Amino acid sequence: MVEERRKDRYPEIHSQYYLHNFLLLCETVEKQYGDLLNPDEREFLHQFRSLDQPAQCLYVRLISRLGPWFRVSKLAYPEIDAIEQAAQALVSAGVVIVAQALSIEQLGSLFTSSSSSMITMVCTILPGS
Repeated sequence: MVEERRKDRYPEIHSQYYLHNFLLLCETVEKQYGDLLNPDEREFLHQFRSLDQPAQCLYVRLISRLGPWFRVSKLAYPEIDAIEQAAQALVSAGVVIVAQALSIEQLGSLFTSSSSSMITMVCTILPGS
């Protein structure tokens, strides 16, 4: 009974609502302010739209998190089946990079005190993306 009332008050949210909102934002900016976008910004929008949906979802999830560095092995989103493949698609598209070397401070921020696993891939959002 309580669960039924809760469902009535709160509509169910689509699992990829954040991607829909991001795409709507991009579309609105292009339509209303497209003449103000520089070539790099236009290229990013083109690149982003060419990504498959899991990669788009992962990108939007990453820009919503504190970063700039992320351990792919610690990313888990139920709506993204293959996180590592999505991350690799972002790397291939040039919108994230794999860390080659990190400072002690940067590396330390990736691990919790209880964490002992190795970094398999670390990504960051590129400036201007």
